[in-house]
Amino acid sequence: MHPRVKAFLGLLVLGALALGCAQAAPTASAPTQAPVSPPTQGPTVRPTAAPTQGGDRASTYIIAASGDLEGWDPATATYYTALDIMANVYDSLLDYDVSTDSQGRAVADVTKFRGKLAETFSVSADGKAWTFKLRKGAKFASGNDVTSADVKYSLDRPLLMGTGILNTMLNLGGIITTTQVVAVDPTTVRIDLDKPNPLLPHMLALAANSGILDSKLVQANCTADDPFGTKWLRNHVAGSGPYSLEKSEPGNQVTFVANKNYWGPAPKMQKVIYKTVPSAQDRMMLLMSGAVDQAYDIPGQDLTTTLKNAQGIKIMSFAAPSTTVFFVNNNLPPFDNVKVRKALCYAVPYQALIDKVLYGLGTPAVGPMANGVLFGKKCNECTYDLAKAKSLLAEAGLAGGFDMTLTYREGRPEEESSAVFLQAELAKINVRVTLEKIQTAAWNERRANKAINAGIDSYTPYAPDPNYVLEFWYKTGASLNTWQYSNKRVDELAKMSVTETDAVKRQALIEEAQDLIGKDQPVIWLFNPYWNLVVRDNVRGYVFYPDRATRPANLSKD
Repeated sequence: MHPRVKAFLGLLVLGALALGCAQAAPTASAPTQAPVSPPTQGPTVRPTAAPTQGGDRASTYIIAASGDLEGWDPATATYYTALDIMANVYDSLLDYDVSTDSQGRAVADVTKFRGKLAETFSVSADGKAWTFKLRKGAKFASGNDVTSADVKYSLDRPLLMGTGILNTMLNLGGIITTTQVVAVDPTTVRIDLDKPNPLLPHMLALAANSGILDSKLVQANCTADDPFGTKWLRNHVAGSGPYSLEKSEPGNQVTFVANKNYWGPAPKMQKVIYKTVPSAQDRMMLLMSGAVDQAYDIPGQDLTTTLKNAQGIKIMSFAAPSTTVFFVNNNLPPFDNVKVRKALCYAVPYQALIDKVLYGLGTPAVGPMANGVLFGKKCNECTYDLAKAKSLLAEAGLAGGFDMTLTYREGRPEEESSAVFLQAELAKINVRVTLEKIQTAAWNERRANKAINAGIDSYTPYAPDPNYVLEFWYKTGASLNTWQYSNKRVDELAKMSVTETDAVKRQALIEEAQDLIGKDQPVIWLFNPYWNLVVRDNVRGYVFYPDRATRPANLSKD
C-alpha cells in the first residue's frame, strides 16, 4: 500500500476512535459488465483486513465523500452530500412509505406517503386544503418544541427570499405566497392551494430541502445583513432529525451524533462522520481496509474489477432517475446556434461512453426525462455520426471547427472520464477542447451564477415527476438551468401541466414539451448512470430514495 494512503488510514481510524471517546420508486436494473480495459487510476488494490467491530466503532458510521461538506441551508443546498446531511438532521412533514423492489431491496414508494413530523394529515374533498397535525412532544435538537410557527417560518422563509431550490419546489407544489401557510393552532398547520396540486406531498416529503427549521434558533442568528440566516446555516444545523451536529471541520470532516431530543427511535449508529477524501483511489482503499463503512463516487472501472468480488465489500446498483449531460451556454456563440449544438450531439459515441466510462453501469439517455420519470419519451434524435456532425458545423459556418473550454468538478470520476473522452472525440470534428477541473465549491458558485460556458453535469429529480424536471432544468430562468435554455412554449406547457388533473391531457402537454426540447437540443444527454451504493458487507438496513441520500438512522452493522 502506498505510504501516504497507509498513513491516512491510520490517522482516520485514530480520529474516529478519538471522536467516539469524546462524547424511493424506479425498478432497479441489474448492472451489466462491459469490456474492461486496463486500470488507469492507480495500482491494483488488495483487500486488507477490516478492523474488528467493537466499542464505539460498532456504533459509528463513516462515509468517505469526494467533495466539500459545507452549505446545509435547506432553502438553497443542491449538492448531494449536503442533501445527505440535511436528510439526517432535519425532519420533513411527510415521508414516503417503503416497499421492496424486484430484487427484494428496500426502496421508497413514491406513490404512497406517511406522516413524519406530521403525525396525521388530510386533504379536503376539493383537493385544495391540506391539514397537518404535528407530533405532540416533538422537539428540535436545541430542546425547543416543534410548533406550527416553525413550520410556517420554514415554508415562508424561501418564499420571502425569492430564490433557491426550496422556493422553486414550493412554487411547483402550489405554494406561492406566505398567506397560503396557516398556523391554525400550536400543533396544526393548514396549506391552502388555489388549485389541486398532486406535487405538493412530494415537495413536503423531500426531507433534504423541506426540513422544518427551529425558527427561534435561526432567528437568533439572523443579522441586518443576513436577515434569513443564510450565512449561519451554511455550516450550522437547526433541525429535529435523528442526528445533531457535533463538529464541522471545513475541508476535512463533519461529525454528527444521535439527537438526544429525537421523537423517534434512537438510531443504532450513534455517530456519523462524513470525511472529505478527494481521491477516488483513497476512498476505495479506506473502504477496503474497513476504515470507512461507505464510499461515494467510486469509478465504474473499480466497481466492475477490483471491488466486484472483494472481501468485505457490498455493491448495490439502482436505476436512479438521474441524467448526465454535456451542456453549453445556449446564449453564447457559437452555442447559441442550434446547428452547433446538434453537431456536438452527433459527435458523441453514446454506447462507447456507457461501456468505457460507466463500465456498463447505466443506460442510454433518450431525452430530459430519465428512468422512472412519468411520461418520459424518446426525443434525442442523435446517434454517433461524425459526417453528420461535420456537415452541421459547415452549415453553421464553422467548417474549420472552434476552440472551447469544458469545465468539470473534481471528485466525480464519471464526469471527469466523460470530459476526457469528449475532448478526444470532439477533436475528430475539429472542435478543440481545453479541460478545466475545479473544486466543488467553485463549481457550485459558478453554476449558481450561470457562469459556466460548457461543462459536464448530472441532475436528479428527487420527485420522479416530469414537472420537477421542467421546473428546475428547462424553464426559462430556472435555478438549475445552467445552460440558460429558453423556449416560451415549453414554459407555457410546464405551467399548464403542473395543475392538470386529467392524466391523458397532462401526458399530451408533457410530451409536447419534450418534443420541443429535443428539437432545440439545449444539452447533449449522455447517459442515465446507476446509483451505485458501495459499503462494507456488514451494513444492513439501507433504503434507496430517489434523492439518493443515505439515511444512517436506518442502518445497523453486524
